[in-house]
Amino acid sequence: MEYGRTLLVCGKDCLTAEDFQSQYHPASVATDSVANAKGLTLEELEKRTILQALDTHDNNLTQVALSLGISRAALYRRLENYGISLNVWSEGFMRLRTLFFLLGLLLILAWSILLFFTLNTKSMLLYVGEGVISFSLIVLFYFYRKVVKPLNSIASGMDLLREQDFSSRLASVGQAEADRIVEMFNRMMEQLKNERLRLREQNHFLDLLINVSPMGVIILTFDEQISMLNAAALRFLGYASVEELMGKRLDELDSPLAEEVARLPKDTTDTIRLSDAKIYRCSRLSFVDRGFAHPFILVESLTTEVVKAEKKAYEKVIRMIAHEVNNTIDIGKNN
Repeated sequence: MEYGRTLLVCGKDCLTAEDFQSQYHPASVATDSVANAKGLTLEELEKRTILQALDTHDNNLTQVALSLGISRAALYRRLENYGISLNVWSEGFMRLRTLFFLLGLLLILAWSILLFFTLNTKSMLLYVGEGVISFSLIVLFYFYRKVVKPLNSIASGMDLLREQDFSSRLASVGQAEADRIVEMFNRMMEQLKNERLRLREQNHFLDLLINVSPMGVIILTFDEQISMLNAAALRFLGYASVEELMGKRLDELDSPLAEEVARLPKDTTDTIRLSDAKIYRCSRLSFVDRGFAHPFILVESLTTEVVKAEKKAYEKVIRMIAHEVNNTIDIGKNN
């Protein structure tokens, strides 16, 4: 939810739960967050709404940003401001990085104190202490690069997989073991990206093929509602716009062909003759996808073929009649 938009629309200095509910979209976030908003500050309500959206969309930041009506950059800022972590990897990484920073600050503080006393007393023991602390800082920096940066790459990779962002890649961290993992991850992301592009191209090709097909194709949902149809099916049903048919059952349409097709049993093919100029072969079939049978209907116009066949039959009958008439006339002349 965009709170700036709510402020502009309501025009009030103080917002109530009813104001947010009036701007609320029921498909975005559950209503209990708004219904129990009384007594909460604006920041608490915003944090609760973000947490609700994260839970609803399984931490998919793209979907969360769309449902809240904000950009991904604005969502990242709010997550950082409210200290919201997305997964255990991010939480562990933040805790480990904070621990390294605290330890580094303590070592620097101890080094500074020893330096002050060393300059005043010129003690050899303090010089040794300075060297030990300096060496500890170098070791700490070394372990930070070896441990924390690879964990950061792993957390970023998990975020990319969760959001299905297959176009991004991880950068090398300068550590041989971690770089091998990064290389394998980038290769896997490239394969996933190519597979997604291949499927999209294949689906686009099939959509184009179905749209230009002279045979009508009607895809139905499990509730027998129209979910997709091509231009030929739209023409056979006698409609001009796809939006008029989407979500409707065949028996609800004002079309003689739709009424006849709705009576077809499953997995059958029949010829439907509405008139001499409208003859169709209709098939009510189904295909299995992910373990479920999806019903669809094929409609093929037979009017042209039937007219051609009838024309040939009439021509043959006329020739036979003409032949018999000619034979009869010849016999009469001979007599």
